[in-house]
Amino acid sequence: MLIRPVSVAAAAAALLLSVAPLHAEDAAPAKATAPAVTAPATAVPVKLGVVDIRKIGSESVSGKKILAGLKVKFDKLRKELEAKAKRLEKQKGELDQKAREMTKAQRDAKVKELEKGVNAYREQMAKSEKAMRDSEQASTKKFLDEIAAVVKKYGKTHGYALISATEGVIYSGKDREPVDLTAEIMKEVDAAHRN
Repeated sequence: MLIRPVSVAAAAAALLLSVAPLHAEDAAPAKATAPAVTAPATAVPVKLGVVDIRKIGSESVSGKKILAGLKVKFDKLRKELEAKAKRLEKQKGELDQKAREMTKAQRDAKVKELEKGVNAYREQMAKSEKAMRDSEQASTKKFLDEIAAVVKKYGKTHGYALISATEGVIYSGKDREPVDLTAEIMKEVDAAHRN
């Protein structure tokens, strides 16, 4: 759809001609139809663009760097939890082996100690999962903000009326097919991330 500018005078005339008089005595006899309002022939085309955010996140140097940093954090937390789980398994195995040789009081003390360790493990696991989610959300938000800033700058610099995420485009007419700017934006994001 081309947007054609219309002069203020022509728009005002069309509006005035379309409004009915408020009082019957104000009504003038019917006249010939109003002249058609025409727009100037020099219309500026509207530039539309789309960007694949997921592709930028998974294929850009910046996105890969962020994912690698998260993986390092997650692997460290996972290894800590695995080590604690192995210690608890070993502790349980020893308890099962020596349970017949222990007195009831000794067994109860060892079971209580094991339960305490299991509870601490569950608590640490919950904290680790929350830390991983929080870290992932913070990194994602920061990266999306960086992408948005680059897209805004690119859009202004290159005269785009609209740049949308590809995930949000449901329909685009043949005559208004948006330009896929993913590759250009990815280069800009990587350049901005290096600085």
